[in-house]
Amino acid sequence: MTTSLTQPSWKLTGRTAGAPVRAVAPATPTRKKTAKKRARKSRGPSTREAMIEILRASEKPLRVAQIVERLAASGCETKSVNPKNMVGAMLAQSSDFKRVDRGLYTVKKP
Repeated sequence: MTTSLTQPSWKLTGRTAGAPVRAVAPATPTRKKTAKKRARKSRGPSTREAMIEILRASEKPLRVAQIVERLAASGCETKSVNPKNMVGAMLAQSSDFKRVDRGLYTVKKP
């Protein structure tokens, strides 16, 4: 049994013997990862900040649909196709909100 001296046998695993070896070029970044983010235009409070204000003004916990209605009434704009899903996800993931019951949320007290 003859072994090739140019390539170790472990490099031949997973490919057919005699197949050409392809050289992989290193990935070149298109832009720096540390680039400065664009400054946010002042369009009013963010959706999360508006949700906090709405829940603080409310005397009792609100449902997601009620929060979405109040966000629309306050003039908070979103690019989301389904704002109810977006608000529900924000309520579930953010540490600023507390789930009181199924579908009822309030703001955590500072």
